[in-house]
Amino acid sequence: MKSIVVFWCFCIVGICYVYAIDSNRVDSLLLKLDQSIKKRPIYMEQKELRLAKLRRQLLQLISEEEHFAILGALLDEYRSFNTDSAFYVAEEREQIAMRLGNREYIDNARMNKADVLGMTGMYKEAMDLMRNIHAERLSKNLRPYYYHIYRTIYGLMADYAVTKYERKLYTELTDKYRDSLLLVNKDNLLIHTLIQSDQYNVRNEYDKAICLLTDYLAQQKEYEHDVAICAYTLSESYRLKGDKEKEKEKEFLIVSAIADMTTAVREYISLRKLAILLYQEGDIERAYSYVKICMEDAAACNARLRKLEILEIFPIINDAYQQKTEKQQEQMKWTLASISMLSFFLLLAIFYAEFNLQMQQNSD
Repeated sequence: MKSIVVFWCFCIVGICYVYAIDSNRVDSLLLKLDQSIKKRPIYMEQKELRLAKLRRQLLQLISEEEHFAILGALLDEYRSFNTDSAFYVAEEREQIAMRLGNREYIDNARMNKADVLGMTGMYKEAMDLMRNIHAERLSKNLRPYYYHIYRTIYGLMADYAVTKYERKLYTELTDKYRDSLLLVNKDNLLIHTLIQSDQYNVRNEYDKAICLLTDYLAQQKEYEHDVAICAYTLSESYRLKGDKEKEKEKEFLIVSAIADMTTAVREYISLRKLAILLYQEGDIERAYSYVKICMEDAAACNARLRKLEILEIFPIINDAYQQKTEKQQEQMKWTLASISMLSFFLLLAIFYAEFNLQMQQNSD
């Protein structure tokens, strides 16, 4: 009996120790995230310099093919930064492709447009473009992009479906294109890791997804945007695994958010979800600060879906923040009133003591 009690004591101590380590790591990462947010103007300036450099290259005397390639690099920079500019660049790519009469360029540019439209929630318009593109005529390099767009858009449509029938239909189509992506991305470690882990999550094989993503992230040295995507997917694996993994979910949401901040993107998910977790835990000030940043970035990016998602939670967190602020102000008033009263009584005591001393001196 005594040995069993000792065993359970060791287990409890071990669990507490692990939890303490996780909590310390989360606190350390939160401080790092706050520092990244403070440095955001520097990262944004670096982003603007990259954009300006690419725009200058477009003004040089270059061939149409080179122009098309530079616009592709410009599109990559704009994709998660400003959807209006991204769509404009995609349209310009399409015009060049039409002038060149290059079928592959035309398909690529139209998929660029569909990609951006999907990000803004314009699913019908995106699908209308994609239906005129046929996978069998695409080159080996473009086919993964084709499947990616379909998987992403059907996945979003499943998330926002109103009826069970629609959700089931779009989920099945998402699974179909996920399988296709796995087949054509065997040589791309990042994409294959993301799609395979996503499939594991869908199949409730969370430990496999966690193992795969953890191994990939261990190889990454910098907070690149690849890290943001992988860390977010890993946080989802922990979330789906259950409440016992809440600290791990939070940890990788923070890692993802740091990567989003340092790579100067404006279209993201991690910081919003982190704000919700912090709000639920009572860290109202951080939650309010983060969700406010999310709102500003979604507006600047014109990411309509992100704006809708943020609008669902912003009023709740904002109300809690205002109530806390009002409570703090009320407490401050009572504190100041108490200090004033104490000061008044102290002055009276001093005056009374001096008065007694004076009276004693006079009597002597």
